[in-house]
Amino acid sequence: MTDISELGNVPIDIKLGTGKVKVRKLSLMEYFASFESEVKSEYVANTHAMAAPLKASEKMQFLSEAMKNTPMGAVLEDLASKKMMSFHGGIALAWMAVKKDNKMTYDVFSELAGKYPEDVAAISVYATAVDSSNVPKDEPKNPEAPHA
Repeated sequence: MTDISELGNVPIDIKLGTGKVKVRKLSLMEYFASFESEVKSEYVANTHAMAAPLKASEKMQFLSEAMKNTPMGAVLEDLASKKMMSFHGGIALAWMAVKKDNKMTYDVFSELAGKYPEDVAAISVYATAVDSSNVPKDEPKNPEAPHA
């Protein structure tokens, strides 16, 4: 079922290089979930890589302890935010906002992003700008407002 916020999320045209691409707003949930998942996946992959040379018993103990320290909560949010703020994070955010409405591969988009970083930044800023269309109902629209 389509959420009401999706009905009003009509893509707009934004310049990318010598052409234009259609860009949609991204919900906070959509982009944070993506980056949080990526942070956790990288943590697990790095943990397994570090455990690879260990003997079986040491490996099991190491992995067991390491999984207890998987990033969560505020730490996970901070790592996801830092990843979003990186050059590659900006490209990933922009790609999330354009992939649904444009007939373009990620490779083509990535190449254009390398040539026109200021256009990709504009796409990312538009796609992640917080307004009532991309704030979930259970989150306050003003983060400074007191929570009830």
